[in-house]
Amino acid sequence: EFGYDVADIRQLRDDNAQGRPTRKNITTALKWLVAGAVAGDHLFFHYSGHGSQQEDTDGDEMGERDDTLVPVDYQQNGMLSDDELRSILVANLPKGVRLTVVLDCCHSGTALDLPFKVQVDANSSVSVRKKEDSSRKVP
Repeated sequence: EFGYDVADIRQLRDDNAQGRPTRKNITTALKWLVAGAVAGDHLFFHYSGHGSQQEDTDGDEMGERDDTLVPVDYQQNGMLSDDELRSILVANLPKGVRLTVVLDCCHSGTALDLPFKVQVDANSSVSVRKKEDSSRKVP
């Protein structure tokens, strides 16, 4: 109905034994999403679930905490950090690929470690600018 092929959509859900949002399944789905992307492609990733934070181990965070997505098996296999999300989704995207990411979870504001700050004022005016701290290591 909307012009998308069902084969181009992946869903991971708690109620699907074969497609539960485990760390491995999420990582595999994210890599599938960006694999073979070329200029002109439009990619969309939506996550509704738990978000959290963990200790920043590589010193790239101003707040000393990495934002994370929390897979259903996080106690056994760990969370997905903002560094990992950026590495999988953003770092190797070809120029001209549009990636839209909607994160419906706690601690999602910097979950892709993008070097931009988006601000919406009381009049609904939106501004986007580079973050002032250029000392952050961004892959």
